[in-house]
Amino acid sequence: MNPLFTMDDVEYYLVKRKPKKGKPVYHARFLDKKVDPAGRRIVKFSKTTGQTNESLAHKIVTRWIDEGVVDAVPTNLKKYLLNFWNSDKSDYLKCQDSIEMSPL
Repeated sequence: MNPLFTMDDVEYYLVKRKPKKGKPVYHARFLDKKVDPAGRRIVKFSKTTGQTNESLAHKIVTRWIDEGVVDAVPTNLKKYLLNFWNSDKSDYLKCQDSIEMSPL
């Protein structure tokens, strides 16, 4: 098992993968807090760093976390869709209410 790293509540580990052509590059696998039925942590998503050097790959992942490219809070599509048409919770509807529209 690869070592697990934690930064700002984001947990990840690096794996080396060989592309069809070229040198192996490191991919960051970001973990969810949930576990599967076998008790293993679920991978939220994986993203290539494009780096062949492990320390440079860690620096890239650190930058992603600092810049907010990768976030500890997962996007919940179901919650977003349910709240989209709720006038109290939807930023879209609040914005639309502030725009004056005239009938055609």
